[in-house]
Amino acid sequence: MTWFGVAVVAVMFAGTALRRWEDREGGLLPVAVTAVLVAIAPLWARQNGWWWAQPDVWLTTLGLTALTFAVGMALRHRRVPRFLAWLGLISYSLYLVHHPMLKYLVALTGDLRRASLPLQLAVAAAFTAAILAASWLTYRSIEQPAQRAGARLRAALQ
Repeated sequence: MTWFGVAVVAVMFAGTALRRWEDREGGLLPVAVTAVLVAIAPLWARQNGWWWAQPDVWLTTLGLTALTFAVGMALRHRRVPRFLAWLGLISYSLYLVHHPMLKYLVALTGDLRRASLPLQLAVAAAFTAAILAASWLTYRSIEQPAQRAGARLRAALQ
């Protein structure tokens, strides 16, 4: 999935370009170039045989992502609700554990798309609670101690 890797890197560069533009350290050209690279990534994928890459879905996702980012930027100087701040703290752990947990859930329950809606909602609620709990646990037991160890090492090296 080379195209997806290029798209992820382009999104990261777009964030950097936006920050530099906002801090008046750069112009809008790098922002525009990275935005175009992100937008055309699935077209490159289709040319390379990745027939399942759907540009319309990709562009819709990008649009919704940009809207979410714009709302976040517009509200960035406001107080963040405590739950959202907590989600931000555990977000890296959430990122790391959600996929293995999702694979385990599917292995355990099978395909629930044909199950009744109440069952789907109950499983979704239970899974959300489990993944939030697991993410908080890995944040507290792995990520925070590693951050403290890194800070001690950095202080010792200075």
